Amino acid sequence: MKIKIYAKDLQNMLKKAKGLQLNKLTPYLEFQRGLLIENNRLIMNNLKTQLESKFHVDVLEPGKTLIPEQTLKMLENFKKGELTITDNEIIHGTRKLKFIPGDVEEFSVINNEISEELFTITEKELSHLLEVNYATVSDELRPVLRGIEMKHNRFVALNSYYLSMRQANFYCDKQIVLSEEVWKLLLKTLDKKSDAQVKVFWDGSNLVKFEFEDFIVKGELYEGRFLDVTKVIYDNPETEFIINANKLLDTLKLMDKLTEGRQLVTLKITDKLILETKTSLNEMTDEINITEKYGEDVNIAFNIKYLIAVVNQYKNENVKVQLKGPNAPMILKSNNKLDLVLPVKLRE
Repeated sequence: MKIKIYAKDLQNMLKKAKGLQLNKLTPYLEFQRGLLIENNRLIMNNLKTQLESKFHVDVLEPGKTLIPEQTLKMLENFKKGELTITDNEIIHGTRKLKFIPGDVEEFSVINNEISEELFTITEKELSHLLEVNYATVSDELRPVLRGIEMKHNRFVALNSYYLSMRQANFYCDKQIVLSEEVWKLLLKTLDKKSDAQVKVFWDGSNLVKFEFEDFIVKGELYEGRFLDVTKVIYDNPETEFIINANKLLDTLKLMDKLTEGRQLVTLKITDKLILETKTSLNEMTDEINITEKYGEDVNIAFNIKYLIAVVNQYKNENVKVQLKGPNAPMILKSNNKLDLVLPVKLRE
């Protein structure tokens, strides 16, 4: 085989392939950390997720080769001009780098047909939707909670403490849960500021495909279902107000420096927000102005770290807060964003 490609295209692929976390593959799968070249396709795969090239590759002689990981580390230094790659040699200007190719037949690839188109979305919108990833959890007993659900016009992630939902201009009539391996690679592949289109496909079973301009991401889905988030979103909150998220976050982070395990923060909502936290050695309070408040006054408490994680999603925003009593979740909202955090029951 023999191909010609631009060095910058290969560098871009190697950079995005870091989302595959190939270093986590066991030593006896070292060959799987390489780069497979198959005619005009460049493929990297971690057994569950695959990154595949779509950029132009000039095929001079068809064929296959597998460039090992150690050689790829050298290729990170070839950043300009064109590369000519054969079965066992890479030529970059006057430089020639020979390598011992890996076993092409042993290298795992996803060649399944994934052709049912679900929807099209921009990279910028996809980035917005994937913001929910902070609400996933590494849970070996419940792997579905490591995933992100795509359904209707929203992406959802949840754990036992908070929930995150993002909406965008798309519609998916299936209930599909992206695996952790897939959404991590997507985050590495997309351009947050790009309006370029991404097409999303499904195989009708357990595989998904995201087709970018220059790359294709394929991967496995999780089995299982999420709760219906519409059942925990209030149509008629008892209390609602607007607060500057940065001011709230500053106070919460300062209180968190008191550093005590399972530290709680109490929120007393009247015509302003009064925060209080206590540890075995310290007690701290603060007051923050709120606007457009209506409904009942309420006292509610949270694990301070979980509340920080949720409020942190609304930096530089004025966020709407909704409550339905001291024992129900607190909901935060802004444009196409919704996050929910569970309270800690207060003693009488």
